[in-house]
Amino acid sequence: MITTKKIFIIIGIFSFKNNLIGDIRGDWIPYFVNLGYEIEKYDSNNLSIGLLLPDDNFIGFLIGIGYLKRISEKNEMSTGFKLIKDVWDDLEETKKGDMVVVKKDNKQITASFEEVKNNIFYYKKVEDNSKTIEGVLKENPQNIQISLVNNKRFNPPKRNKFSAVSENNYIEANFGLDYSQLTSTGSNLLSFVGNLAKLDRQASEPFTMGEDKVKLSFNEVLFTKNSEISEFILTNFTSDFNSETVLNTDFSIFNTYKNLDYFLSMSIPKKVFLFSRSNRKVQSGIKMFDDMWSIRKDDLTQNFKELIKPRFNVEYCVFEMETYA
Repeated sequence: MITTKKIFIIIGIFSFKNNLIGDIRGDWIPYFVNLGYEIEKYDSNNLSIGLLLPDDNFIGFLIGIGYLKRISEKNEMSTGFKLIKDVWDDLEETKKGDMVVVKKDNKQITASFEEVKNNIFYYKKVEDNSKTIEGVLKENPQNIQISLVNNKRFNPPKRNKFSAVSENNYIEANFGLDYSQLTSTGSNLLSFVGNLAKLDRQASEPFTMGEDKVKLSFNEVLFTKNSEISEFILTNFTSDFNSETVLNTDFSIFNTYKNLDYFLSMSIPKKVFLFSRSNRKVQSGIKMFDDMWSIRKDDLTQNFKELIKPRFNVEYCVFEMETYA
């Protein structure tokens, strides 16, 4: 059995400014972060995980942190930022439409590859609803670098400029997230589906962490559209009725019972469904989840129990559906 790893270096407690929320402390934090970490590691193209919880507030955010942490450790997902001449051979084998990330003067732009021709690299960026193709010479100025993202097609983010965050940033140091690696991998890595007002409100709740009492929110940690430290979007919030965002991300966390049967049937790599015992609609949600479980390809619940032992009155069911081309 894999033992719980130490995810946080300093943090053992989140203290929310809102006294009605109080503190989140102890092993409860790394438990759900580790669950997200193991979910990303698990090799599957159509994985569904149902979590029955005493309460679902903020749980999805902790799972999302673990998922992003694992991605930030997977250096093979992108080349990292290099001078164009140093990745020129890779550029010549890149397909039109593949994702590239261009760093220029400490700003990052997620774009699609166009072509290399006459020692010039061409890429297309989307900004202010207008498409512009730009070219950069192979022997480029030192202020331009490129990161190639493996096996990922370009999907335009709502905002595509990035305000650089120091590698010594307090968040990186305490959450173990490598934002330079995450942003060089691309945008829209994670989506949350549910009541938008509730998601925005909870992600904006200010809290302090660690002995330094640094004030943050989950908007900052997850790089949502409402982040005050970054314009680069790693995490999207979407409503119960919008499937477009879900289809364009590899991992979605559902905190809703609306259209649950439809979301359960979607063929996407990884999905987590949060079921709160305190929600009066929880039984209808569980029934829809069980109906989908009954036509599963494989039941993987025991596999996950060996990875992360259920604790804190948490129950879960994990299964994989058949994936169709």
